[in-house]
Amino acid sequence: MLRLTVLAFALSAICVPLFAAQTEIKRKEFVIDGDDGYGTSDCLTTGSACGKIVADAWCESKGFAKAVAYRVAEAGDVTHSTSRARAVRSAFVISCAE
Repeated sequence: MLRLTVLAFALSAICVPLFAAQTEIKRKEFVIDGDDGYGTSDCLTTGSACGKIVADAWCESKGFAKAVAYRVAEAGDVTHSTSRARAVRSAFVISCAE
């Protein structure tokens, strides 16, 4: 009986973390330029219904199910890590989830 209890405990110690890791929802934030020529900035800044549509479409194009939030980007969101440094006139952060 003791062996069975030890075996059950050992299996639960292995299986529970694996199950917990699989149920974690993947989220990612994207910083996008609002001057993309598609009217993105018009929808995302006004808070209108088209903002949710644009954000959802962006997430779906990146392999996520939906947008959970979107907002105007702040100075700390843009790192200027590209070799071609330029001022971002309008940028947005879209948070996507599975």
